[in-house]
Amino acid sequence: GLVSLEIVAAQNLPREKRMLRVHYQNNPFVVISFGKKSFKTKVMKRTTNPVWKEKLFFSVKQSEANYY
Repeated sequence: GLVSLEIVAAQNLPREKRMLRVHYQNNPFVVISFGKKSFKTKVMKRTTNPVWKEKLFFSVKQSEANYY
């Protein structure tokens, strides 16, 4: 089988305070893992409303068909 997943965007993420810097900075990304396979989106620089618009496809083996 095949799993299709689309990562579109996130909104209103909380800001992260850096210990060594006075200003706030956010560099969000998404990591998806399925079985032994992993996928990471690109890192969006300094935003709390990132837009990725990425699609990924995982092939599913027979032994992985019952994963939830």
